Amino acid sequence: MKISFKKRPGPLNLGITFFWELRIDSEDSLSLPDNLIPESFFDYFFIHRGTVVTHDEAQLAQTAVPPQCLKPIHTRRLRLTYHLPLTVYGARLTPRFAAGYLGRLAPANSLIEADWLTENPRNLEQFSKAVKAIVQSQWNDTAVAYLTPQLEETAQFKTYSPRHKRRLF
Repeated sequence: MKISFKKRPGPLNLGITFFWELRIDSEDSLSLPDNLIPESFFDYFFIHRGTVVTHDEAQLAQTAVPPQCLKPIHTRRLRLTYHLPLTVYGARLTPRFAAGYLGRLAPANSLIEADWLTENPRNLEQFSKAVKAIVQSQWNDTAVAYLTPQLEETAQFKTYSPRHKRRLF
């Protein structure tokens, strides 16, 4: 079995921390268990080869992960099973991404099917260019005006909790 993980930085101004590629090659058709640890980040997954199945212990459900999906913040552990051989591309997205993203977001502890890419990427570089273009097209940096011209908080921004405000910046 051969396992490789590659990572490249993303444009932080769009809320993308980094892009990654996970490749697991095996002579035999195997299944590998893994745990998704709760983190305060969003992730976009593109399953290029193989399949991934989730096991939600809270709902006692087992579901195949869509080939392209957006994972919002998870507050509990999620068990995954990788069916090899496997190649998955991904993008780690910050909460700032969610503040300016104009597309549909899923509630916490779920996965939402996405159709961001129309062609299969051949490598991590091609994947990162395609995702960056999609995020730029669905991104509005001024979805909520934070400050007035007099540098005071806007009425809508005042409704945000201090915790939410800290996460945006």
